[in-house]
Amino acid sequence: MVYINGVKISHYSLSAKKWEKALAVPLERKKLRGEIVDVACYEKKGARGAGHRECAELCILEIKLPMGLLTPEGVLYGIAAGPESGLIYEELKRRIGRQVEVTGDVYQWEDKRTLTVREIE
Repeated sequence: MVYINGVKISHYSLSAKKWEKALAVPLERKKLRGEIVDVACYEKKGARGAGHRECAELCILEIKLPMGLLTPEGVLYGIAAGPESGLIYEELKRRIGRQVEVTGDVYQWEDKRTLTVREIE
């Protein structure tokens, strides 16, 4: 069973109406501040900060692992590239291991959060 935008959907219930309802919920637009991190290393070892920047750049830029935004409160948002956010996504890659302030749309599935960045401050 999963919760998508607050709508409970089980694997037994493949109702198109439930999926339609879940996906119709507008995404929450948020302004967030945090560090651009390599999601794999952060989730496995808590690796972050300037001391991990070189490794994170290798993982994100060369190996193509996902990047995320880690807030000062310890909340991790996976960063997704939307149709209009390709250039923004590329700019975020240049800021790996650094603090950024962004505005974007947040999607939540269970305890995972995804952020499509619309603007970098």
